[in-house]
Amino acid sequence: MTVTASFVLQGVDPKQIAAAPFDVQVVETTSDSGVAFTAAQVKQMESGGSQVLGYFSLGQAEDYRDYFQSLSKSVLGPLDPNWAGDYQVAFWTPEWKAVAQKAIDNMISAGYNGIFFDMVDAYQTSWATSHDANAEQDMVNLITSLKDYATSKNPNFKVWVNGAEELLDHSDYLGKIDGLVKEEVYYTDTGSKQPVSVTQYVLNNLEKAVDAGKSVVTIEYVTGATKIADVHAQAARDHLGSYVGNLALTGVDYDGVLPGQTVHPVGIGGTSIDTSIDTPTVALTHDTGTPGDLITNNAALTFSTAAADVTRSFKIDGASSAGYTAPTANGAHTVVVTDTDIAGNVATNSITFTLDKTIATPTAALTSDTGTLGDLITNNAALTFSKAAADVIRSFTIDGASSASYKAPTANGAHTVVVTDTDTAGNMANTSISFTLDKTIATPTAALTNDTGTPGDLITSNAALTFSKAAADVIRSFTIDGASSASYTALTTNGAHTVAVTDTDIAGNTATNSISFTLSAPTPVTPTPPATGSGSGTVGGSSGGTSGSTGGTSTSGSPDPTSGGGSYDWHQVRDNFHHEYHGQHWHW
Repeated sequence: MTVTASFVLQGVDPKQIAAAPFDVQVVETTSDSGVAFTAAQVKQMESGGSQVLGYFSLGQAEDYRDYFQSLSKSVLGPLDPNWAGDYQVAFWTPEWKAVAQKAIDNMISAGYNGIFFDMVDAYQTSWATSHDANAEQDMVNLITSLKDYATSKNPNFKVWVNGAEELLDHSDYLGKIDGLVKEEVYYTDTGSKQPVSVTQYVLNNLEKAVDAGKSVVTIEYVTGATKIADVHAQAARDHLGSYVGNLALTGVDYDGVLPGQTVHPVGIGGTSIDTSIDTPTVALTHDTGTPGDLITNNAALTFSTAAADVTRSFKIDGASSAGYTAPTANGAHTVVVTDTDIAGNVATNSITFTLDKTIATPTAALTSDTGTLGDLITNNAALTFSKAAADVIRSFTIDGASSASYKAPTANGAHTVVVTDTDTAGNMANTSISFTLDKTIATPTAALTNDTGTPGDLITSNAALTFSKAAADVIRSFTIDGASSASYTALTTNGAHTVAVTDTDIAGNTATNSISFTLSAPTPVTPTPPATGSGSGTVGGSSGGTSGSTGGTSTSGSPDPTSGGGSYDWHQVRDNFHHEYHGQHWHW
């Protein structure tokens, strides 16, 4: 369907605009006293369902606008003799572009649905072409860039233009504008018919916009039922909307309102839209951990693409927002996305998820660091781990091999164990431990150094022992007849003895051996000295003459140690005694 529109530049009454049955309404943004309409007044104008566009003269500077006094003289051209206070303007300059951007900012802030650019055909004036050799292209560039600027602030902001239908040959320009108004397509402003050639020329150009799905409306300044009916009939035939107004464009003109005309909410291209709206979708971009449980370590969300006529808003944990910013705090979060289309239809969806970005790092330690504490050399590969949280899955890598549980290595040597915890949100933390397993130790040997007498009977006269050499990492200790000792010193007491030798390495491994033997060493015998007497005699009276009297002197032989007197040579006695008892292995 075609779009109906009104054009009011004087006597703008928000209440009247709200009640007017037009799809699109172009209005002056200030009252007749020059006061800008407030956001509340703009909202009131739009309450009837119309799309309300704010007016801005893009091809001329108007001296009653608030920007005029700050303009550089270099951007101003000659005064337009047909419009008091209007000047040609160097629209191709950055200064003027900034003025237009400021107007867009003000209209977006006030809540207008879009902007209406008037005097777009100013690029055709002799002043413009004499000062800018690329005037036509620069006008195209200006409007397309302003459309991009506007939609960067409000994606649904519309841009309509007045006339300059020749610019429709520029595909980039045609793609950017949302609608076009053309005055006096069928009648002149005096009410007379346009020449057929003029009308046909205009229609040939406007057809490009119609074919592109753009809204096109003709404004005619005629009176009388016959002419008004003719305007509507021709416009309908040519697929144009139509508005019949007074030349001063004061207030809403109802002369041209068709019977039963109502507001049709306008979508892209000016076509009517229904009362339905697609419900937006929202999902976690990355549902880390277990898919579908809505527990994640990444709060990024993916939304369905909003339709071109939709304004999207959000509530994040109850706080309103124009865009979605992912929460950063751990815990439960609820995000509500609301789409509102140009017809006022509203659709909402929400998602509640739990953000969990933290996980405790597991610990791993030797259960028994045997030997020297802290050196990680052990004879027991058992490990003790911190308790895993309830939502954690724990896995292991043992010497590079993955495992669902820890199985202690049994082979001697270096080992590395990595323990990894993964929670339901997909967070991961790991730790590792490297240790050396040493479960073996050589058993020491112990033997009599000299098993005197009969070899192997472990009866000896020499308690010296010979032990195997201890390894470099071994501490050796002894138990001698039940008494602990750091070293072994040969025993001297005859009798049975047991010596245990124990080796302990740095891994805490121990090995013990023992030997039991009997020490039988000769005990020295001290002879009984003879009684003191006088005289001399033979020893034992066996030779050397006759015995002398007690206390006398022997004339021959040796002294008798058993006699009652005399003096003796004790060295001789010792030697004789030694000779006589040699077979008994006694020693002095």
